[in-house]
Amino acid sequence: MTTTLEPARAGTTPVSPWLVVRELALVEAVRLVRNPAVMLGALISLVLMISVHWGEAPVWERVSIGVAIPLVALGLGSILAASEMSYRLWRTDDSEAIDVLPASPRVRTGGQLAAVTALVLLGVGLQAAYMVYLLFQDPVGTISWWEVASGPAVVAVMALYGLAAGRWFPSAATGPVAVLVLVAAHVALNFVGGLSWLALVPKWDMLSSMEGPPPELAFRPTAIHVGYLAVLAGVFVCIALLRGRWRHGALIPLTALFVFLSLGIVLGVSQLGGPSEQEAEARVGSYVGENAEYECETRGIATYCAYPGYEGWIDEWAAAVEPVIAQMPDGEIQPLQVRQYPLRWMDVLQLDEDLQTDIPSRFEGLPYMGEDIRTGLWWGRGPGNLQTEAYPFGMSLGAAAWAVGLPTTPPETSPDNPYYSACHLSDQGRGIVAVWLAGQSSGTAHEHIHNVFEEYETRFPGRFEEFNGWIGDAQSYPWYRTEFTLAQFRYADQLLHRRNDEVAALVEANWETLIARETTIIEAVELLGLDPIEWQPVDWQPDPTRLCP
Repeated sequence: MTTTLEPARAGTTPVSPWLVVRELALVEAVRLVRNPAVMLGALISLVLMISVHWGEAPVWERVSIGVAIPLVALGLGSILAASEMSYRLWRTDDSEAIDVLPASPRVRTGGQLAAVTALVLLGVGLQAAYMVYLLFQDPVGTISWWEVASGPAVVAVMALYGLAAGRWFPSAATGPVAVLVLVAAHVALNFVGGLSWLALVPKWDMLSSMEGPPPELAFRPTAIHVGYLAVLAGVFVCIALLRGRWRHGALIPLTALFVFLSLGIVLGVSQLGGPSEQEAEARVGSYVGENAEYECETRGIATYCAYPGYEGWIDEWAAAVEPVIAQMPDGEIQPLQVRQYPLRWMDVLQLDEDLQTDIPSRFEGLPYMGEDIRTGLWWGRGPGNLQTEAYPFGMSLGAAAWAVGLPTTPPETSPDNPYYSACHLSDQGRGIVAVWLAGQSSGTAHEHIHNVFEEYETRFPGRFEEFNGWIGDAQSYPWYRTEFTLAQFRYADQLLHRRNDEVAALVEANWETLIARETTIIEAVELLGLDPIEWQPVDWQPDPTRLCP
C-alpha cells in the first residue's frame, strides 16, 4: 500500500487520526473496487438487473425491486474483498506490517470501514445507470425509493460483515467461509418458519415474470427493512471496532453494539406482523372491487381503463385492438372496453395468504366483469422476441374473440379461481374468423399463429386439441378466456396466405353466418374456400357444459 504518512518523530506534531482514516480509506477504496471479486460481482449484478425484466415493459414498482436484489452478487464479492482487505493489513509478514502505520488499531480499522463506502457507491452507480437507461423505455408506475435503497444497504451490510469477520478471524479462508455461513443463514430464514424479512434479502418470486404477486398489491415493509439493514450495518461496525487490545475506549462500541442489537430486535419483529386489516383493505380495494381506481380514455368505439400510473400503456393496447376493429363490418361494431385487472393465478394464491383477505370474492357480481377485454399489470415489449410480442397478440386475439361474439368471461367460473376458467371453442367456425382477425394486428401476428400449430404438430393433429399451453405463461395469453383448436389456427393460417382484400370481402359477405355459434368448422371452410385438412372433431369432445355459448 502506498501512503504519504510516516511515523511521527520525536519533536514533531503527531499526525491527526482523522487524516490517517481519510488517507487509508482512499487507498483501500481503490483496492476494493479493483478487487476481482468485486468487479465480477458488479458485472453479475448489472447483468441480472437487465435480464430480470428483459422483454417486459418497465414498471417502476418492479424495477425498484429488480435493481435492489441483484446487488446481492456485488455484496458477495464485497464480503471476499473486505475480508481480504482486513486480513492483508494485519499480516506481519507483509511490508504493511502493523507497526508501520502511525495510528492505533482503532484508527486503522476506521479507515477500512470508511473504504466500504466505495462499494456502496458502486452499487448506487449500477442502479442509476440502469434506471437512466429505462427512462428511454417509457416506464410506468411509481418508483419505490425504499426498495431501491435496500440494494446498497445490503451491499454495505455484507461488506461490513466480511470486514468484521476478517478482523476477528484473520485468515485467507475467512472470506469464503463467511460467504457460506451467510448463504446458509439466508436460506434458513427464507424457507424455514416464515422469517423471510429477517434475512438480508427477503424471499421474492417476482424475479421471474411468471411468478409472484405484483408489488403494487403485495405487502412489503421495505422502509422498516432498510432501517433493519442499517442497524445490522451498525452491529458489524461495532464488532469490527471491538477487535484489538483495549485499555481504554471499549465502552463506546460496546454501548453502541447493545443499542444496535436492541433496535435490530425491535425492527426485525415489526417486519413479521403483516398488514393490518385496514392496510390490506386499502391496498387491495384500489385495484380490485367496485371502488377500484382507474384512468379511462375513449378512442373511437373503444374505452381503455388503466390503473393510475399505467396510462402510458394505453397507446400499446390501442395498437393491438384497433386493427381488429378496422376489419369488422361497419354495422357490426359495438362499444368495447379494455380494462386492467390483477389477472394471474399467482396473484390470487399469494395475495390471499399475504394480505389475508378474500380476493376472489371481490370479483363476484361486479358490473364491469362482463364482456370486456382484460389485461393485467404485466406487458411485454421487445421487437423480434416472440415471447414479449405475445402480449399484444394476446390482446388482439381477445379483441377478435369479442368481435365474433365469443365471451371474454366464461359462463361458469369457480368461486375459488375466477381467473383462468376458459370455455372450449370446439367445432365452431367463428374461431377461424377470430384468429384471422387477430392475424391482422401486427407484422408478427401471423408468425404467432403459424407457431401455434407447428409447436403442437407432434401431438395428435387428427383429434380435437385445446390451445391452452400458454395461458398463464408470463401473462401472454390470458385475456380472452377461450380455448381454440389447432384446426382453427391452421385454417386461419391459410387465410393469411391469401390476399387480404379478397378474404375481407368473403368474411364481410358471410359475416352473420360465420360468427353464428351453430356454424361448424367445415361449413366455415366451405364458405371461405379453404383447403380441408384432416381433422375429426368427434374423436374427443370437451365437457359440453364448458362449450363457448
